[in-house]
Amino acid sequence: FYTLRADHFLSEILGSLYYVADPPGQHVPFAFVGYELLPGTSSPEEVMQAEWWKSSVGAFLTALHRFPVSRARELGVRPISQTAKLTGQAAAPATWRETLSDFYELTRQQAFPLLPDELQGKLARRFEGFLAQERHFAFEPVLLHADLQPDHILLKMPEQQVSGIIDFGDVGIGDPAMDVWPSLLPYYGGQVDETFQTRHAFYRQLFPPLNALIFGQVYDEPELVEEGREALAVALEVV
Repeated sequence: FYTLRADHFLSEILGSLYYVADPPGQHVPFAFVGYELLPGTSSPEEVMQAEWWKSSVGAFLTALHRFPVSRARELGVRPISQTAKLTGQAAAPATWRETLSDFYELTRQQAFPLLPDELQGKLARRFEGFLAQERHFAFEPVLLHADLQPDHILLKMPEQQVSGIIDFGDVGIGDPAMDVWPSLLPYYGGQVDETFQTRHAFYRQLFPPLNALIFGQVYDEPELVEEGREALAVALEVV
């Protein structure tokens, strides 16, 4: 859909508007809207091994990341803040380093007290080692989807077509490596530097379990806390 003219795309989206949720709820500190169901199904795990859908998703990410960041800022898109996402508190990091430093501080406050000393040490070394490397921040920020998961890719299975990319609630400005899986790299036309895959692995290993753990802690959801803690132990065991 990213090849549609902007005015046509907006008319299509607005025409399918289903409801507006305002005021927001406890876990979503913003008004949001819903639309009629798009055709296609979320990608089952076995399809993730196929190649036919990857060129379309790679082209989508290429187009998204080439959108002018200056224009995105004019339209109200902000740098990604995991702190704001997880706590609902206002945060406006000026740089990607600040984004990660803020997230590390939140992790120390919310996650460390729930982890044994050994995991605390491993997590501290991972974060502090990453933050200490200047080369991890030598990239041009781009407009990100920021939550590209298999279940956010809709597929028409019989036709072998990608019918949509959904869930743009986390869209923001940040590191392109956050969006691009290793299997999508052959189909991605954005800039790929020497630490691209290292950065992606860092985000992919730590962000999902920490998001679950911290969100569960902040909003008193013990099942999410335990889920995040178990996943974090696995992630830190393999690095």
